[in-house]
Amino acid sequence: MNTEQLLAAAREAPQQNRLDDLAEVVETLRTKGYSWRQVAEFLQERGIQTDHTRLFRKFGPKPASRGGVVKPITVRKARYRGERLTKRGKTWQIIDLHLPSPLVSEIPLTGYAWAEDGASFDVGQDGSVSMRKTELVTKSGGAYPMAYVRGEFKTDQGDWRERELYIVPNWDLLL
Repeated sequence: MNTEQLLAAAREAPQQNRLDDLAEVVETLRTKGYSWRQVAEFLQERGIQTDHTRLFRKFGPKPASRGGVVKPITVRKARYRGERLTKRGKTWQIIDLHLPSPLVSEIPLTGYAWAEDGASFDVGQDGSVSMRKTELVTKSGGAYPMAYVRGEFKTDQGDWRERELYIVPNWDLLL
């Protein structure tokens, strides 16, 4: 089937029920104490194809935001340190980073990036790694607060790929 035939078939397809149009109905039934299953059954009895899961995802409570804060940063140094294989056979690529700080000259960190896409960093003779468009992302909530550096890294193939480096302080250099 070519694109034109697909487009024609899409135009002939019947209109789907939009749950947005049912918001007031769902809200009314929920305020009367109906469960999500009972609301779905109520709508199904009246010819509307849905289920309780779909209704809950559309109209149920939304998860609280983890309060992520994104700040553009300048990475002062980025040096490739190697790879580490996990017990499950996945590979972490390890990079030492130095971020600017108002308190000390710079903050030494170790960053870990998943090596999922098979691309390697373009590593200079001195071990340096090229980065651009870098941001520090901090999140709170959940069991642990976390931070990571997101940016574009130059690969050994010469293109730029976005990566996230999960960071931990390099305590040996800080203390």
